[in-house]
Amino acid sequence: MKKIYFLLFLLLVVAAGPQATLAAADLSLGVAYATGNSPYKDYDRQWMVAPLVEYDNGRFYIHNLSAGLRFYNSEDLKLSVFLAYDPTNFDNSDTSDRRLRRLDKRREGLLAGGGANWNTPVGNFGLSLAGDISGHSQGLLGRLAYSYSLDLGRVEFVPQVGTYWASGSYNDYYYGVSRKEAVKSGLAPYEADSAFSPFLGLTINVELDQEEHWEIFWRGEVVSLPSTIKDSPMVDRSSIYNLTAGLTYTF
Repeated sequence: MKKIYFLLFLLLVVAAGPQATLAAADLSLGVAYATGNSPYKDYDRQWMVAPLVEYDNGRFYIHNLSAGLRFYNSEDLKLSVFLAYDPTNFDNSDTSDRRLRRLDKRREGLLAGGGANWNTPVGNFGLSLAGDISGHSQGLLGRLAYSYSLDLGRVEFVPQVGTYWASGSYNDYYYGVSRKEAVKSGLAPYEADSAFSPFLGLTINVELDQEEHWEIFWRGEVVSLPSTIKDSPMVDRSSIYNLTAGLTYTF
């Protein structure tokens, strides 16, 4: 399976063609700290420190956990196909709930899909749909978002509103309880359905020098969980949040 992931990523790189040169592209490197809570009962707070890589030559791009190829790229409309790492997971050793510790692990996924971004005078609209090709959830994930940039000199505010959508197989993999697991854990069997999860977000970017090389940023997002997730015996929250702060240098 790892060979398949590598070949898919290599296909994107090759498809980018000879135009994929640093001289004709934007390249940013940096580091970020991310933290957030988990919807699972008595689950450890999630956090990580990770390097950041942003690369975009107009046709091919790398955006941290995703890589994509734009097959249409104008000032107003961008259409692309992409691969993305999905960090969603459940590790039974990270919960102190004795029943949840008897459940099977839910592993991270690899997504393949397509997206569109439409830039208008009143803001930016984004739409994407991707399927899990890792063989874990075998589900679908969608995202619809609207954002607007408020540029105040060296400081930029980008509020965002939208919704995530997940198919029944995706939600059931991460939040369902099979009959076999119910026997082992004492939890009731549960099967999750497809659902929308609305979210609100805010990004703040601050340029640290006049040459616009160094930048610090903060990003926050709050997601409201739908009833099919909240009703899972694995879950004890109605919403989750994540926060990220980082420092980048653009060449």
